[in-house]
Amino acid sequence: MSFERRLRDGLAAAAARVEPDTERALVRVWLHRRRRRLFRPLFGAVAVAVAVAMIVLLVPVFLAISAERRDEAVTRELAATYTAELPDTPGLNLAGRWFLTVRADGSANVGGPPGLTIRGPGPAGTYVRLDDERLRTNLFYNDLCTGEGLYGWRRDGDVLIFTVVEDTCAARRMLLTTSTWNR
Repeated sequence: MSFERRLRDGLAAAAARVEPDTERALVRVWLHRRRRRLFRPLFGAVAVAVAVAMIVLLVPVFLAISAERRDEAVTRELAATYTAELPDTPGLNLAGRWFLTVRADGSANVGGPPGLTIRGPGPAGTYVRLDDERLRTNLFYNDLCTGEGLYGWRRDGDVLIFTVVEDTCAARRMLLTTSTWNR
């Protein structure tokens, strides 16, 4: 008997002893495929939910960082000391040379003329906050005004120009809007 024949007979005998359970194997394959079909939409929904959560959580962070960088760039551009000469106005006693020092971090300091006579410590030490289009301040708080004021601003060369957005304080409106602030 040739080697090839012996090999065939041996393999046939070994194959006859093995009885594969094809039905059981097919059922396992069918169940596995069914599970995949059931869970595939679930995995898709979970992936979409995770993506939406990431967007909801991260977009405001990126927008805040972007706005902060934009505000920093604007205030760095504005960083300087500006002066304005206020005329004499009856009842307010604010006449004279005023200064506004804008710092690169967006904060600012306001100072009035020597001999300024208003109650309290005067305008210095109050907050002035600039962003890319607005100025918010409590200048003269508890002296001549209550609350805070909101102003729009723009720069035209070396001149800083303020417009009232919302403010009930006449002294603050007069200081910021009646004179030009020159660099």
